[in-house]
Amino acid sequence: MIARQVAASPAYPRGMKSYPTPVPPRALLENASTLIVRPDLLRSTLVADVETDDLGRGLAALEAASRALQEAIGAALPGSQVILRGLDLRHETSKVKSRSGAAEVRPSITGVIEVPLAAALDYWARARLVARLWATTEAAVAQGLRSKPRIRAAFGAPSAVVREPEAFRGELIERWLERIQEIARRAAASGVCAGLSLRACDVPGAVEQRPRSLEEVSLELAIAGPPLEASDARSGIGDAG
Repeated sequence: MIARQVAASPAYPRGMKSYPTPVPPRALLENASTLIVRPDLLRSTLVADVETDDLGRGLAALEAASRALQEAIGAALPGSQVILRGLDLRHETSKVKSRSGAAEVRPSITGVIEVPLAAALDYWARARLVARLWATTEAAVAQGLRSKPRIRAAFGAPSAVVREPEAFRGELIERWLERIQEIARRAAASGVCAGLSLRACDVPGAVEQRPRSLEEVSLELAIAGPPLEASDARSGIGDAG
């Protein structure tokens, strides 16, 4: 049986399950090139497979289960959707053949569930959506185990994320450039060097997001290495004597 992928939290009594919410230290994230924004989407991963010696029957079972899940999610969480992304077909060579003599196959699918988060929702309204998603996916897991052929499903802990992190690229670049200019001005004013210049002008990588809570996501530009170098060091700085 595939269990729900949720770790027990030490803050909860033994036996009680919770969705872990990673909260990185603020000091490590809140710098001048980082944005803290409100998430607009709950996203949960899903994986399901079916044990059968008939590939067509297995795919039909997965299709029916995914459509039933979409209907249940849509009813419980209006505006939500189930997005299927992967399909894997493989033989279970380690197991004994079925009664019909055919090798057992195990088609599996992967995807995500996306639940929109309206800006007006406060913490507790968002928490209720998480609880509703939990209950709906728990029911889907139970239904799959009762079906014939049996479907094994697992759902990841939902994360509150930004649907389009790249929409914030311009603002992040502006904040990064302001930070560089401020460092250069202070370095020149302190006499450390005549000036600082960019060592490279590589285009920053993708906008990375780190969920912090149901109401906060940290957005950062993927920038490798220190971007500045001194153009003219003042005499006496760093001299041995």
